[in-house]
Amino acid sequence: MKPKIRYATLDGLRGVAAICVVLHHTNIYRDSAALAPRGALAVDFFLMLSGFVIAKTYQERLHSGLSLASFAKRRLIRLYPVALVGLLFGVFKLVSESALGYEGPNLTQVIIACGLNIFLLPYWAASPFRGEMFPTNPPIWSLFAELGLNFGWAAFEKSNLKRSALLAIVAFSGAASGSCICRNGVETLSYSAVLGPCARIAFAFLLGASLVGRWNVSPRIRGLFVHPLFLSALLSLALLNQATGVVWDILAIYILLPAVLVCGISAGLEREGPIQKFLGDISYPLYAVHFPIFLLISGFLHRFPLNVGVRLAIALGMMISFATAVVISRYLDGPMRSLLSKILIRENPPIGIVAPASIATSAND
Repeated sequence: MKPKIRYATLDGLRGVAAICVVLHHTNIYRDSAALAPRGALAVDFFLMLSGFVIAKTYQERLHSGLSLASFAKRRLIRLYPVALVGLLFGVFKLVSESALGYEGPNLTQVIIACGLNIFLLPYWAASPFRGEMFPTNPPIWSLFAELGLNFGWAAFEKSNLKRSALLAIVAFSGAASGSCICRNGVETLSYSAVLGPCARIAFAFLLGASLVGRWNVSPRIRGLFVHPLFLSALLSLALLNQATGVVWDILAIYILLPAVLVCGISAGLEREGPIQKFLGDISYPLYAVHFPIFLLISGFLHRFPLNVGVRLAIALGMMISFATAVVISRYLDGPMRSLLSKILIRENPPIGIVAPASIATSAND
């Protein structure tokens, strides 16, 4: 089989970012710090990528008559199957903890949270879930946010407003996000902190969408600056850096991550190598399942002490997460999307013209 022609560099970067998120969440384990302290910034990068690829894939189709309902169905088909697998891991964790009598949320709260989260709806209330909107699998909040941004952007495109309006929204959301970051730092999205994170994710997604057909690296300086290894190193610098404080966050969100995206886009369509394909294929499943798997392993070792060192526990969690991601990408995602597509739009998932770019976007858009 011939290698596919796609944005292969973006595939690889997406996988690198997903791995950084996994390394960021190693602080779940007792007596362990986050191996990627700034790994949470990968969400900003994912949303920038998503904005670009969604606009690249759907902008002309929306202008040519694709309805908002059809667009929404296609996005749900792409996002939901893998998210569901991750959510089911989290449901198992919450239900088993409640059944075993762990101190915390009662069974009614657990059932309500699980019921809402399974349908990608947040548990938006003060609760014993530490303010998490998706207690079954906290990283899923970014997919919930991405869906909202997808639908908002599509409505904007259907309105036929001038492109300058989009740039104005990008500038406004960027300014609002920067102001909130300077005051409160980089926050997670929860019922207690909404304005800053909402402005931040809107800025990231819409910035990516605004790059379609606008920015490129000059061929004269392209060389090194679009090489996958250089861009992977630059992205890793932004996400693995030990620096703390808002200065680094501002630098990463407003300069480093957009620069990596622009250079990755400038690499253009190319034949996909095996490493880029592997990283692209597992990135979304890895993002979706690693957190509940880490929690399950950490909880098991806490309840049944096996004298396992934290390093071995982290390694075990990562191996299981990677193996699960491979199984999902190879054997579950495609069939589940095909089934959902037959139910919702009565056709096979449409094949897009561009390569995967976001944590939840692939060529089958």
